[in-house]
Formats: sequence, structure tokens, C-alpha cells
Amino acid sequence: MIRSSTTIRVAAKLYLVAAFVMFSTALAQPDAINVEPKHFSSDKSVKLDYDIVYVRMPRRGDAVGTNWTEISNPVFMDPGADL
Repeated sequence: MIRSSTTIRVAAKLYLVAAFVMFSTALAQPDAINVEPKHFSSDKSVKLDYDIVYVRMPRRGDAVGTNWTEISNPVFMDPGADL
């Protein structure tokens, strides 16, 4: 009988601790996060001191590997690709 009541007390305490932890973490959740970035021109701390290069190439699907041009070998690219 003593062992049963001790088990119930321990289980009740664990339940209360778990409920408190869940309640406190629910209160600590931040508001919704804005995932839409601002345009870089509106942030004066952003400095773009490099040229932006676009690579245009036909998409061949997810299962096919592609060869993108790199700084080490700028002529190595798939047929139809364009800098």
C-alpha cells in the first residue's frame, strides 16, 4: 500500500512538472516571424562591392546533374548555358 501511494505521488509531481514546462514554453513562443526580406537597397549597412553574375541554362529536371560554370574553369558548362 505504501509503495502504491508513493508511486502515485511521484507520478502526480512529474505530471505537474511536465504541465508547467509545457505551459511556460508555450508562453515563451515569439510572435510570428516575418520571413519576407526587405530589399537590400533599404538597408544602408549592406554593401555590394562585387559584380552580380547570372548564369542562364536549361533545366533538365531533378534527376539529372548539371555543370555550372565556376571561377576556376569558366568555360566548363552544359550546352545551351549562357553567362
